[in-house]
Amino acid sequence: MGLDLIPQTLHAKYQFKEWDHACAILARDFPSEFQDVLDCLQQFTLKKSYIVAPGGSRSQIPITIDGFLVQRGWRPKSFDIKIEADGVPIPIPTHSIDNFKNRVGVEVEWKRGTLMN
Repeated sequence: MGLDLIPQTLHAKYQFKEWDHACAILARDFPSEFQDVLDCLQQFTLKKSYIVAPGGSRSQIPITIDGFLVQRGWRPKSFDIKIEADGVPIPIPTHSIDNFKNRVGVEVEWKRGTLMN
């Protein structure tokens, strides 16, 4: 149902999975952010050069996606999470999200491996 909200041009380009009505929630409650993600996916092209480049730093994949979203007002965001059990604070590392706008986060993960000959 919610996947019907994604244009057919993107279905032809990518395989989508949805959990807990995410598309419907984004489309209805965060239409601008949903459109940003759709526009980003539409303009992105996965190039062989992005995949075969040697590892060691951020790849062109997150650089390209993050760059697009930054132009639309998305920014990195860190969250200071605190948990307390019986009045005793439990330290938790701060979590960061690559792209955040209006309570919506987009995390881009890409790990380059070593190519074997």
